[in-house]
Amino acid sequence: MTAKELLEQAGRPVALFADDAVFVSLLSAYRATGGLVRGEDVAQHMTRHGNDGYIALARLIVAGDVLHFRWAGTVWLPLFQFNRPALDVRSEVSKVLSELRTVMDACELTLWFVTPNAWMGGRKPIEMVSSSPVELYSAARADRFISRG
Repeated sequence: MTAKELLEQAGRPVALFADDAVFVSLLSAYRATGGLVRGEDVAQHMTRHGNDGYIALARLIVAGDVLHFRWAGTVWLPLFQFNRPALDVRSEVSKVLSELRTVMDACELTLWFVTPNAWMGGRKPIEMVSSSPVELYSAARADRFISRG
């Protein structure tokens, strides 16, 4: 299996956004924080910065360490979750994902970051990543506890 096939297989279980309107709204929601980027482009960029490219990205996807979804046969990732230029995962995002990935699927996680959250006074989690990571993590924890019932 090639590295590209591994990346495609890693994304296969998250074929969640079949609706073009949802994808367009996600493009808009993530635009202010770097937008959405194709998985292939992230992998190629990682390779140029000394990482394992497709293999490294596939591992992140399989482990649930990055937000990702599939639309129109392509794996997409919100760019805000990466430090630049190397595109390693921001620890603030990784910490939140570790809280929520057991109670939310990839679709729900992708939407969670751009949906106003009551625990954060109606602000969107994506707005809190840099400015208030402690509050962001607390909201994620609260949402995890609520989701578990």
